[in-house]
Amino acid sequence: MSREVTLRQLEYLVAVADHGSLAAAAHASHVSTAGIASALNDLEHLVDTPLTIRTRSKGVVLTAAGRVAVEKARKLLKHSRHFVESVDQEVGRMRGDLRVGSFTTLSPWVFPLLLEHFSTSFPDVALNVTEGGSPQLLERLAVGECDMIVLFAAHLWTHGSGVRSAGTAPDPEELTVRMLHQARPKVIVSAAHPLARRDVVHLEELRGQPGILLDVNPVREILTGVLARVGLAQNIRWSTPSVNVVRNVVGRGLAWSILVGMGLADYSPEGRPLAAVPIADPLPDNGIVAATMKNIGETPKVVEAIRVLRDGAA
Repeated sequence: MSREVTLRQLEYLVAVADHGSLAAAAHASHVSTAGIASALNDLEHLVDTPLTIRTRSKGVVLTAAGRVAVEKARKLLKHSRHFVESVDQEVGRMRGDLRVGSFTTLSPWVFPLLLEHFSTSFPDVALNVTEGGSPQLLERLAVGECDMIVLFAAHLWTHGSGVRSAGTAPDPEELTVRMLHQARPKVIVSAAHPLARRDVVHLEELRGQPGILLDVNPVREILTGVLARVGLAQNIRWSTPSVNVVRNVVGRGLAWSILVGMGLADYSPEGRPLAAVPIADPLPDNGIVAATMKNIGETPKVVEAIRVLRDGAA
């Protein structure tokens, strides 16, 4: 047996930690269960301490040393990928996975831009875009499941939202944050609404009309505060974590909403026309940013993705 730790052993350790059993890790890694077990045994022998507790009833549980090892393994694997990408960059080549996390209201803008660019200019890059709320995106970034995430700057420093207190979410000081675009909220109404053809709308004009709120923190907390200041909080009749539900309800003329994002859709998912009207009230800009982990750095693919999104917002 080699006396050196291999990247393959670290990959299998992380796979076991992510999937919770040898069989599931083997399936995800496209190897045999025996191969996973052998790699873990060799790794534990090398570090001379148990990293896992393996039982038939509970699968695989990490020991305290195992949790430390998995965290360090993720970082080493990330750096190994950076090494390969650095060589690729020197010879003018770009390939491999690019994993981008996007806040739910931004993914209709993020995904098409990146997909079009990388599929035409760098077809060897495998783009994977996942969406979610900001706390979930930050956790995925911290554990190496995303190379970069795209979200609103206000989400990084909103207290009480769970962003900073979540178990594996990083503090803002651990992030490299790149500004992509300054965005402002817009009122979303059906095309038949009296305000649909207006250049701007004052929020007080919505009094007495039912509203629906995107129930994804910290969006809910931010918008609830804005609506309370102008006396509209009581007009929120419904809330939902699905932006598509919001758009469908608005498209049917049942409510208005407020959304922030790039390229807000002109039609609801059901095909009904929508109108996004700028808000005249003095509201702070909400920057759209890309974030990466400082201790990992920005790969050439991430740098290219940030450039594409900035150009797309111009």
